[in-house]
Amino acid sequence: MPSGSSEPKHQRKNLTIQEKVKLLDMLWEGKRYADVARHYGLNESTVRYIKKDEKNIRATTSLSFSQTGKRVATPQNKAIIKMESHTNVYLYGVSISRIFTYR
Repeated sequence: MPSGSSEPKHQRKNLTIQEKVKLLDMLWEGKRYADVARHYGLNESTVRYIKKDEKNIRATTSLSFSQTGKRVATPQNKAIIKMESHTNVYLYGVSISRIFTYR
């Protein structure tokens, strides 16, 4: 392909965690992999990979502060995860109240 080609590159489709949960729910309802893949514009193998990673995806949604994130976090240490969750809640509260303290 010449370097001056005007054809756009193929854009990679990244689903948010929330979309992945909805995809998993569709599979749970009994929809076929091919139908779910068509609905989201993905390959069937991608849907199967998401299904294979269901445990981590659902764990991320239960721990995640942001439902619009696109990465799945694999929990390593429950104490660290709990601390990060509390820190996120605190930082969100600070950003809402616009209170900033510098010492």
